[in-house]
Amino acid sequence: MKILEIIYRFHPSVGGSQKVVYELSKEFVRKGHEISVLTSTSMTNNDVRGFSTGRRFTLKSHTDDSYREFKDGIKVYRFKPTFQFWPYGYNPRMRRFLKNHAKDFDVIHVHGYQTYEAFIISKLGVDFVLTAHDIIAHYGGILGFFKKIFDILIGRKILKQAKYLIALTPENIKQYNDVVDCGDKIKLIPDGIEHLEKGPKSEWLLQKFGNPKKVVLFVGRVVKYKGAQDIINAAPEILKSEPSTKFVFVGEDQGYMDDLKSLAKKLKIQDKCIFEGRVSSGLDDYYNTADVFVLPSRGEGFGLTAVEAMSVGTPAVLADLGGLKHVLKMVGGYPIDMDKNISQQIAEHIINIFKDKNIDKKMIPVIENTKQFTWDKISDKTIELFEEMQKK
Repeated sequence: MKILEIIYRFHPSVGGSQKVVYELSKEFVRKGHEISVLTSTSMTNNDVRGFSTGRRFTLKSHTDDSYREFKDGIKVYRFKPTFQFWPYGYNPRMRRFLKNHAKDFDVIHVHGYQTYEAFIISKLGVDFVLTAHDIIAHYGGILGFFKKIFDILIGRKILKQAKYLIALTPENIKQYNDVVDCGDKIKLIPDGIEHLEKGPKSEWLLQKFGNPKKVVLFVGRVVKYKGAQDIINAAPEILKSEPSTKFVFVGEDQGYMDDLKSLAKKLKIQDKCIFEGRVSSGLDDYYNTADVFVLPSRGEGFGLTAVEAMSVGTPAVLADLGGLKHVLKMVGGYPIDMDKNISQQIAEHIINIFKDKNIDKKMIPVIENTKQFTWDKISDKTIELFEEMQKK
């Protein structure tokens, strides 16, 4: 099949949906399909003129001009956006490409709901599959307000036009139907995870961190809704129980790093917090070195990093919300009730895990549960859906 994957940002841009498209595309190539990815030249929230979650307003664009590349057997078409309004990146060059070439492909798979890409493809009269990822989630504040307007003016039409909708979790199904009744077009296909090996703690990482007795790990983009601030707020209570603990934050800063550092300084624990930034390789060393993984995110479509951490036997403390609710049920973990004192719950869970002498034994079935999410299995399910769409 000739498959076109469409996404606003693509590898090496950092993010869960970017990783999903990259891993899926590599699997499709491996299984003999011809894959093209249509995307923008943007790599972060802050490199396109306009409004974003990274900063209030970016005056000047800092992206490359449009270009094509061939990577891992994947044809990648990158078009420069002209303006960004949160997740909506206006891109007339991409629109022209789709208008001229959309019908050249057997299957079109769009990633992201509240996006320019989904809007444009829904106007062209071609069949397509849509995976919303976390953008379908119910955000609060000004983003929630704009989402409600988008749902009414554009979103409902996009969901109606899609031939199929891929939901990552049962919660995702509900979120689609909250916008409009989607009938039987929703298919449940979770994300996959990279195969990681359980191993010993990394000696070089422990030395880098100052040889702490315990390591608490967060992996995710540094934006407010991911909840890293809740971990920092929990740290003083954890340090009372285990003073030799370091809190390690791995992920690209998208406008919130300075706030986290200021909070750590305010709580006088800046020497206990390590901000690694983006890590392009060796993430399995971080997972294996951590004693606990924590993700108190308010907006996960699935929660790839949580499943990856548990796949090497690291216990995970997770928000009982959105896609992470499904991970807690299908894989395991320690739930955070996001309507109660979040930091207090994080502290209690972590202290109990530190004290649990049987934690390694308890993680054995959890590791086994993660094996259902291999990219090989997930790509097969996705291809089956594409073949079903072609028959209709």
